[in-house]
This record gives sequence, structure tokens and C-alpha cells, in this order.
Amino acid sequence: MRFVIAGAFVFSSAAVLSLALSTTAIGGKGGGGKGTIVPNATADAFANGPTVDTTSVIVQLKGDPVSTNAATKPLSGKKIDFNSNTVKSYRAQLATGRNGFNKWLRANAPKATVTST
Repeated sequence: MRFVIAGAFVFSSAAVLSLALSTTAIGGKGGGGKGTIVPNATADAFANGPTVDTTSVIVQLKGDPVSTNAATKPLSGKKIDFNSNTVKSYRAQLATGRNGFNKWLRANAPKATVTST
């Protein structure tokens, strides 16, 4: 039972990715990771609003977990058949989505660190 539950969480495209961003990437000189905005001295000071904590983010990808997807959901009382072609194909589809996000993240936020998947 634990394997089925763990498999559903691991291979779910609705997996939550927690990203811990480097404080040097966000805060600059001694920013401390509090999301402090340092205004540009040569620009108008029109962005005088509350600060935003940009040190971490949770990302939720689209897609149902293998255990609840209509095509891969096991019958009541049965376990997921991880050897079936349908489940293998759907897991590959979920992995492609996760890998695509990770590739995008490396290109757009190279200092970001993925702490869990």
C-alpha cells in the first residue's frame, strides 16, 4: 500500500516543487533574502509598495496523479499496474512536463535550487 501511495505522489504531475532561491540572486548585497526592493536612484520612485518575499516559491504542474487519472486509475481494491503500457506512457508524459519545467527554470532562474519534487 505504501508503494502505491508513494508512487502516486512521486509520479504525479501535480507534484509540488519547492524552490529555494539564493539570497544573492534576489537580494544582491546583503539582501538577506527578505525580498527587499532597492530603488534605482535614477528612476522615479513610483514603486513604493509593500515588499514581496521572493526567497521561495511553490510550483504545481498540471495533470492528474497516476492513481486518479481516468486512463490509469486502478479498479477499486486493485493496485496500479506500473508495468502496463498505459501507465508507462502516462508516467513518461508527466516526466516530460517536469523536465520541461526544470529546463525552463535553469534558463530563466539559473541560481534557483529545486529542493523537492
